[in-house]
This record gives sequence, structure tokens and C-alpha cells, in this order.
Amino acid sequence: MIGTRDAVHVPIAVAEVSREYCSQNKIWTLNPGTYVKFVNDEFTKFEPCDKSEAHGVLNPFLDEISTYEPVIVLLNPGITTPVRHHFDIDLQQKARELSFLEIELEEVKEKDPDCAGCWVIRNNSIIRN
Repeated sequence: MIGTRDAVHVPIAVAEVSREYCSQNKIWTLNPGTYVKFVNDEFTKFEPCDKSEAHGVLNPFLDEISTYEPVIVLLNPGITTPVRHHFDIDLQQKARELSFLEIELEEVKEKDPDCAGCWVIRNNSIIRN
């Protein structure tokens, strides 16, 4: 409800921009809120990217980000195991969750054939449009 106040867990990873990317693109600063994707298996190196391929965004609360300093990457929902104070990053998690949602969506549509087209997956939930 409007006016509600609460706090949420947002998964983060501390990482740095790929030196290869910096060398090739001659960038020295990054913008807060830039979409990024990880480029190594340890999730410690990233490169800027389009939203569609992003694993997260650079800390949007900073004024500027130096390419010489590590930075917090706020991770996209759905790419981690359940968020506690420790979690694993699993880039396939979102696809698995979507598969389950698609199965559930078909069941919802079958139960509501008159408005089957009204039901969609949005923001990792099934909602009636």
C-alpha cells in the first residue's frame, strides 16, 4: 500500500570493470546505474551492456565510478539462490524459474478459458492484465 515502509534484501557482488574492456574502449569512468554483465566465472569482472543481457546495475547511489576502483553491482532479481546473507549466483536460475512460471501460466489459462489471453507473466509473477 502507498505509504508502507519496509526494507528488502538486494543481492550484491563487489566487482571491477574488465581491464580488456577499458583498454579497447578507452573509458576511465563509469556511470552509476549502468547495466553490466559478468565476464568471468568468479563474478568479479564485468563489462557495460544493454539491459537485455545485464546481470545487474552499478551502484546507482554514487556520484561517479572510477574504473580503477571495485564497485558494488546490484544483481538482477532471479539470478541468485534465495537471498540470505550468503547466496550463490546462478545465471541459469532465471530461465528455470521462467519455465516453472510458464507451466503455471498454462494451468491458470486452462482454469479461466474465457479470459485465457488476460493472463501474463510480468515481473516474475502471473498476473491478470
